[in-house]
Amino acid sequence: MRVRIATARAIRWPIALALSLAAAFGDAQSGDTIKDNWGKVTSENITFAGEGGATIAGVVYVPQLKPRAGVVIVHGSDADTRIDGLAHVFATYGIEALTYDKRGHGQSSGLLPGQYNVSPENLELLASDAASALRVLAARAELQKVATGYWGISQAGWIAPEAAAKTPECDFLALWSAVAMRVSDELEDGLAQGENQDQAAAIRAFIGELRSSGVDPDPAKWIAALKIPNLWIFGTEDKVIPVPLALKELNGLIESGDQNITIRMNQGGGHDLNLEQNRRAFESMVEWILAQRDAG
Repeated sequence: MRVRIATARAIRWPIALALSLAAAFGDAQSGDTIKDNWGKVTSENITFAGEGGATIAGVVYVPQLKPRAGVVIVHGSDADTRIDGLAHVFATYGIEALTYDKRGHGQSSGLLPGQYNVSPENLELLASDAASALRVLAARAELQKVATGYWGISQAGWIAPEAAAKTPECDFLALWSAVAMRVSDELEDGLAQGENQDQAAAIRAFIGELRSSGVDPDPAKWIAALKIPNLWIFGTEDKVIPVPLALKELNGLIESGDQNITIRMNQGGGHDLNLEQNRRAFESMVEWILAQRDAG
């Protein structure tokens, strides 16, 4: 994963692409199957309070028929503004979706004070913002007695588990190509794979600082604390994050007795979420989310 100074990979879709994908994925009837279009999708701009007085701006995509679930979309490290296309696609499946501008970007105020995008203080603030977003989403009238949770990609593996552990409103966690190891371990593996060579000395110093200070972000402690189902999907051809390290961490938790974790491999899949290429894997994730709808 590419480390960026001051604020590595994600998804950005224009709404036109989302509409074409929604049409390709299902017909225009109502019903209770994965391929049904859940009616006309509407959107509602919202704001909510973030940590430290920040105002976070976002949008909720609402299906016309009764939502079957609700998700907050948690960014990867490259996505700084709301991910409208994905939120719209979720809504066509009956999953109400909230996407927002990361603090300090788009229409959201606030700052990320850490030097790197993976600095502990930055990840903690992003987890706090995600937690606030889910509280707002879960409080909506149409989502009462409906399961709500997080969907995230890549760097969201360091953010969404912490947010989920801190929000009783969270009924599930679904992650795509997400990190599940300590930040220092991911960075160290990246250097070994030839990443971040233009700032290798600084990254090695940062790794040493993380390990010596005892504040090395470790999602395993938050995952272990979860009492909710959590799904992890990895592409077998992912070259962005160290999938073997992620699997080692998650399988270690499973072997220690954690029965809430489900791991699925997307055969031939890479890191990014491309719906045209990963339709089957994405729809399997949608089906899994919908199976949690009675948990709320």
